[in-house]
Amino acid sequence: MRSYLSKQMVVVMMLALCFVKGEAGNNETNNKNIVSKEFRFSSFYSPDVDKVDKSLVSRHYLGEDVAVLYYVFKNTYVQRKKDYTGASSQTVIQKPVIYDSVLKIDGLLKKAVKNGEYTKEQAAKIMGDCLSKSYSVFYADTGELENYLSKMESLDQYLALYNNISFE
Repeated sequence: MRSYLSKQMVVVMMLALCFVKGEAGNNETNNKNIVSKEFRFSSFYSPDVDKVDKSLVSRHYLGEDVAVLYYVFKNTYVQRKKDYTGASSQTVIQKPVIYDSVLKIDGLLKKAVKNGEYTKEQAAKIMGDCLSKSYSVFYADTGELENYLSKMESLDQYLALYNNISFE
């Protein structure tokens, strides 16, 4: 009786592994399709970096130009709302999926530079492009873009998706 149950357990485990493996294959196919999606927005809004007080900008590992863009990006997406009853405040992130994707790209690029996959100059150009595009789409309807961004996992997927953002 015991060996019969053991054999049944082995069969169930093998079927479960086949099912999980099949799902992983489908996710890879879905991720490739996600990256090929094009996103067009009506106009490009360039961040006005000339008006930024450089003394307020924190250092960034990719240099001052990226640091200024990052500062403008954060000030656009993050709002601090003061509580009327006391001295506390609440931080509200507008369009958190886009905000999180930029933070994720920043972290993944940092690792890629550290591993020698990108030079700092290449990474600075990529990060600057992502920051500019995320700033530009802030006031646009980005529901579909956010839906696709929420499914991204790797740096290559994020970068492919950001490369597919264009403006008329």
